[in-house]
Amino acid sequence: GERVYMGCYLSHGGDGAKHEKCAKMCVMKGGAPLGLVTKDGALYLVVGDHADEKTYAAAKELAGENATVTGRLIKKGGVQAILVSKVSKQ
Repeated sequence: GERVYMGCYLSHGGDGAKHEKCAKMCVMKGGAPLGLVTKDGALYLVVGDHADEKTYAAAKELAGENATVTGRLIKKGGVQAILVSKVSKQ
């Protein structure tokens, strides 16, 4: 799916190629939360494992782009997230 900046995606549907530059800036430089939108429209918060910060950093570098994210699905308090263990560009 596509990596998105959660704030822009939730507030005004910021996604796609037109939003890639903004997503990269907000996530990489601003530390904004990273999300993943699947092809069927499901939204997941993408979180990193403190034991493997490099994988989460790689996921952030692909903000605004389509990529495959592998990891453990977590559901807590109405939020669904992926604890990322692997990421690859599509």
